[in-house]
Amino acid sequence: MKAALLALFGLLKPPLTRTFSSLKFWTVVLGLVSSQAAKYGLEVDEATYWTVVGFFGVLLGAQGLQDHGKEAAKLKGPTVEGVGGDVNLTVTKAPEGSS
Repeated sequence: MKAALLALFGLLKPPLTRTFSSLKFWTVVLGLVSSQAAKYGLEVDEATYWTVVGFFGVLLGAQGLQDHGKEAAKLKGPTVEGVGGDVNLTVTKAPEGSS
């Protein structure tokens, strides 16, 4: 049983390490803790509560967009500086009789 648990931990260690080092994970944790604290005892007015919830939502969305941009840049590869995107060049044959 101990060997099986160690093997399972060995398989889960890289994803858990990425999760715990992710800013999105900690944003979710802080958002949940603060919203639950506000719901169950921390005295704040309703506008402040929804402001905090909205802040964490915007923060998560911005981090997701940033990650999407990073992954898209990795997939697209390096580009020529000053050119915004891929450059497709095609070679066509000149018409007969022209020089």
